[in-house]
Amino acid sequence: MFSRQEFDARIETIETRMDARVANIETIEARMDARVANIENKIDQYIAFSAERDAERALQDREKEASRNLRDREKEASRALLDQQREKRLEERDRRLEKLAESAEGLKSTIWLAAVTTMVTVALAFFGTAISSFYATQSSNLAIVQATISAFQQGQNTPQIMSIK
Repeated sequence: MFSRQEFDARIETIETRMDARVANIETIEARMDARVANIENKIDQYIAFSAERDAERALQDREKEASRNLRDREKEASRALLDQQREKRLEERDRRLEKLAESAEGLKSTIWLAAVTTMVTVALAFFGTAISSFYATQSSNLAIVQATISAFQQGQNTPQIMSIK
């Protein structure tokens, strides 16, 4: 068996080896703690970077939304202005069409008046010609009758000069 001194020496050797192992484990643990701290630091940096990036993106999104809203308002204002101009043009066109319709009615009346006047003039010219022809014929007939009567009366008043045998 072992003596007390041998036993103590063995125990001491075991304790020394164990202390070395514990020191090695503590060294590994310290390295692991350093790595964990490094990873935690990197995670914190990533979280900070992500938060900053998200804030920038949110700001960009708000700016884009504001820009989009501004463009939408400008488009609506432009459409409203175009609609007003179109309404003005349509109203002006309607006024011109109404004037043209009134003018066309006046022109229509003028054309009817001219047609009626022409027809009346033609009718009067026809009847005037017929009446003047009638009177001209009557006067011509009267002249012939008067010439015939006058010749007959002169023939009665003249002595017979000779008779032809």
